[in-house]
Formats: sequence, C-alpha cells, structure tokens
Amino acid sequence: MRRSLTVGLLRETKGFEHRAPLVPSDVKWLIKRGVSVEVEQSNNRVFRDSEYKKNGAAIVDKIVEAELLVGIKEPRVHDIHSHKIYMVFSHTAKGQSHNMPLLKACLKKHITLIDYEKIVDLYGARLVYFGKFAGICGIVDSLHYLGKKLAWKGINNPLSMIRPAYEYDSFKDLKCAFEEVKQYIARKGFPDELSPFIVGITGHGNVSRGVQEMYRRFLDFLIL
Repeated sequence: MRRSLTVGLLRETKGFEHRAPLVPSDVKWLIKRGVSVEVEQSNNRVFRDSEYKKNGAAIVDKIVEAELLVGIKEPRVHDIHSHKIYMVFSHTAKGQSHNMPLLKACLKKHITLIDYEKIVDLYGARLVYFGKFAGICGIVDSLHYLGKKLAWKGINNPLSMIRPAYEYDSFKDLKCAFEEVKQYIARKGFPDELSPFIVGITGHGNVSRGVQEMYRRFLDFLIL
C-alpha cells in the first residue's frame, strides 16, 4: 500500500524572515487530499501557529514525520535532517561560498535539495519567481537608505521619514506612511539641492511593475 505524504513547514531561522511558503489555506487544501502537514512552531512567521492548527496541521517543535520540508531561506547546517527532501531558496546554485558547508552537509546526509531557483519550464524560465511585492519592498528600502545617506551628509530630506520595508506590518500601513511623505512634500516641497530628483526604472517584469505601482500611487512627486 502506498504511504501517504507528510509535508513539513520549517521554522525560519533568519530573524528578519516573516514569509511562509504555505499559508493556512494551503494546509487545508493539502489535508483534504490526504497529505498530512507538520508545522514547526514559530513566533516570527506572518501567520500564527493557531491558524495552521485550525486548518488541520500538527504544530511541532521539530519535524518528526515529514518527508518533504519546505521553507523560504536556507536552513542552518546543524538543523538539517538526514534522508529528507528540502524545498527552499538554498542560495547554493551559483556556488555562493558562504553556503557551501550547507551543500556539503546535504550531500553527506543524503538529502534531496530542490531549489526554487531551479524549478523551471521547458524553456528554462523560472516558475517560482519574485512578484510585484519584491519591487514594492525594493523601492521602499532604496528610498529609506537613500534618505539615511542624505541625512548623514547633512541634507534634511523627507525620504528619511520612510522606514525599512520589514518594519511595516501591512501594505495598508505602508500606504499610509507613503501618503504622509507625499503630503509632507506637497506642503514643504523638496530640498533645492535634491531637485530635480530623477528616478530610473529598469526592466518590465513583476518586480518592475511593483515599483511602477508605487510610483503611480505615491511617488508622482519624483521625475521618472
């Protein structure tokens, strides 16, 4: 008799990482199809453990039964389980030196490593890729750090009002914050030494579309 699959949702070990490869509704979908799900307890994940439990997952401190383990960022070397299948962004595909110990450990422990970067169609195009929110976060962080750099140079600027993307709890909060920046500039203008302030956007994919969306909504005070 064929053994049913158990999927494990890994706890992210990088403190800034709040994303999850499976949302609670995904768990419900899997369980309806006979796939069991274990979720490693986490206080950092964007979804609460109780939401996964409500949809049928078993909440565990460490993976017990799962054969397929899914996450976002690469796991720590000392956390990986032998003879498992891992599906993550391993950051090893380009030979990144800082993750070669992880790749060696996977080989030693007979782990099958499925990297999202290598999930492609017949033409080599990636099927797991950044969406528009990567562009949104990118423009937020770019303007935040530019604002800090200008402030360090002694130039008071409204961009310093923008926080790093990870500090906003929701897209709604982000929109409110950018609306405040926009209103501030409407009232007080942009520093003369920064005018005209010109931004160039390269590319036309998902990331670029995220940047363009932010521009249309909140950044029309800039010159594109």
